[in-house]
Order: sequence, then structure tokens, then C-alpha cells
Amino acid sequence: MDVFISYSVKDQSSAESLRCAFRSKDVKCFSTPVNINPGARWPDALRKELESCLEVYVLVSQDALESAWVRMEMGAAWALNKPITPVLLRDSTQPLPPPLQDLQCGRIDQIDRLVADFIERHPARLRPSSPSPDKALVFDVDGTLLKDRESLHDRRAVLEYLTDIVSDGF
Repeated sequence: MDVFISYSVKDQSSAESLRCAFRSKDVKCFSTPVNINPGARWPDALRKELESCLEVYVLVSQDALESAWVRMEMGAAWALNKPITPVLLRDSTQPLPPPLQDLQCGRIDQIDRLVADFIERHPARLRPSSPSPDKALVFDVDGTLLKDRESLHDRRAVLEYLTDIVSDGF
């Protein structure tokens, strides 16, 4: 998992917005209850995901600051030395608790920037993009180019072409 999103259930819509923004850039996110299987023990699932994630994003609201689970997740992230990004959901004059008080906060209305900053910090985790379905080159086992297909919107055509090659004496 790339990102662990910690939030109060009362801030579900903001968490979903952040999760969708990350997923649109192929960043894998963990958040409850979306990623916890029925019957799974919550503490075990949270511990596993906190240990494996690259960063933790804490959605900061009054409800989140009062949530025992959010406080536990923040403390665990700090203990695991995970980078933590506090994301302010609303303006607040209330001071942030440790371990958030010394960190630069992001804002929920700057989701694109939050995602871009994550990607910039972790360029190696990005998976190479899939080859374009518009073009494909088919090579023989010796590396000889067999045929150039310019418009392969129908993958069945490729399968038929390869089946023909095999049946013609491969």
C-alpha cells in the first residue's frame, strides 16, 4: 500500500475525495472500512497497513482530533517513522497535537497538490504505463518484426493473427 488515510468517520466524504484523487494517479490507498475484509480484526489490519505504507495522511478536523482511532494511527505512524501529512479540512484555531504540531499542513481544497507532491517524493513507485492499445508490434521468436498493427482496438484481431502464425507451422 502506498498511502494510509487516517480520518474520522464523520469526515468520510473528504476521505473519499482524497482516495479518489490518489487512485486516479495509480496510487494505492488504504482507508477504513473500505479496505478491511469482513471478519478481519481491525487492529491487525491497521497495524499491517501502517507498517507497509509509504506515507500517512491524517485528515484533521475536530472530530478526527477527538477520535481515539485517529490518535492511535497518528501515534503508530510516528513510532514507525512514517512520513505524516496533516490535511486540514476546515480552518481551526485549535493547536494540533503531537506528532502533527511541527508539520506543514496541506489543505483538502488542494487535493491535486497533495497527490502531485506524493508522486514527486516517490517517483520509483510509479508503475510504467501500459503500452498504448493503438499500436503493437509482433515479433517472431528470433526478433523479426512480423507485422505492424496500427489500430488494435480489437484485441481479438491480435489473438487471431497469432493463432494463424502458430497454426501455419510454428
